[in-house]
Amino acid sequence: MSKRNSIPLYLNNNANSQPKSAPMQNPDGYTAQLNTNLRIELDSLQGNYLMDARASKRFANEAGEKVGGHIPNTVTMPFSALIKEGRIIDKDLFERITEGALEETTARETVGFTCGTGVTACITALAWHEHARYEPRI
Repeated sequence: MSKRNSIPLYLNNNANSQPKSAPMQNPDGYTAQLNTNLRIELDSLQGNYLMDARASKRFANEAGEKVGGHIPNTVTMPFSALIKEGRIIDKDLFERITEGALEETTARETVGFTCGTGVTACITALAWHEHARYEPRI
């Protein structure tokens, strides 16, 4: 994995990922509220089960990107495998695709989902929440 994409480099540069405290509003009146229970913290990654939602080639650093690879000890679970015709796959297909990972996650306290920006991690986390009944952390 490239040093440009590492947790120690992130921490050494005093990166601040603290959320803004003010809720966002849209014109329809919906007010989004931050749920910190859905966020996995860097210091709690050890010993938890992490899934990377990016394509397998990106996960394996074979996509030709300058910065590639994955967080150590994560497993690949591409979001595209969990979507069919724009919808999350049904429970039977989900269980067949995720069979080994499902068994592994039951022994863990926290299941976290990662990707490059968090967008595809949300898709994978939603599928996992729907079918495996986990409180996803991203």
